[in-house]
Amino acid sequence: MLLDYGASMKVIDSYGKTPMDYITYTKPKDWENIEEIAYKMQMTPEERELVAVPEIVRVGRQMWIDAICIDQSNSEERSNHGSLIAQIYCRASSVIAWIGVQNDETKLAPEAISSILRADGKDPDETMSDDTPSTTEAGCSYIPSDQEKSSIIRFLRRSWFEREGLMHEVAFGRAITVYCGMDTLLFSSIMDFLRREAYSGTFLPSDLHVWSLIGNTGSKKRRSLESRSRTKRTRRDSIDG
Repeated sequence: MLLDYGASMKVIDSYGKTPMDYITYTKPKDWENIEEIAYKMQMTPEERELVAVPEIVRVGRQMWIDAICIDQSNSEERSNHGSLIAQIYCRASSVIAWIGVQNDETKLAPEAISSILRADGKDPDETMSDDTPSTTEAGCSYIPSDQEKSSIIRFLRRSWFEREGLMHEVAFGRAITVYCGMDTLLFSSIMDFLRREAYSGTFLPSDLHVWSLIGNTGSKKRRSLESRSRTKRTRRDSIDG
């Protein structure tokens, strides 16, 4: 995309590298386009007869990308990032959280969470902000399968949910959209799901870091979650038996 807008492959950054030095072909589909990519790399914007680009270009909105703006291998930069969180997230109109690629262990989670909330009468697509009060009630007509339960747990154990700075980002952020591969889920929907689980018997383990996001009152609830869940399972087993 940058090449199409007139970027030059000969520009050298502060590390003495050109854009080509940062390119890796990690996806099979990239190889299908290698001929076109190579063509763009070997020719200057002038040779490709692109429209000249002004010296300073501002297109669309400003974006902050942690993985790019912060040198993840530099402990000092990562430490200083904490002091910037308030400024970055308070000014952000939206936040996108990338929790990794989709796989067989997590692929059922987004839709399962959405289905549970819909059954409770709360459409995830209509949840527009993390400040929206929860209207869910205990009890749900949608009962997730064991495979869906496992998928949700593994989804919530992704490293993005386990970070120490998550509380600050959620507090300062606006509408957060969580991406897992190509699947998306509003973070407000995840919060609604957690609140629902906190007030009803849950299959979620009590050591999930995301439980800390539902506030201090959630600590007592979390201690009783597993025991209540075991009690319900025992009752169901006795009825089935």
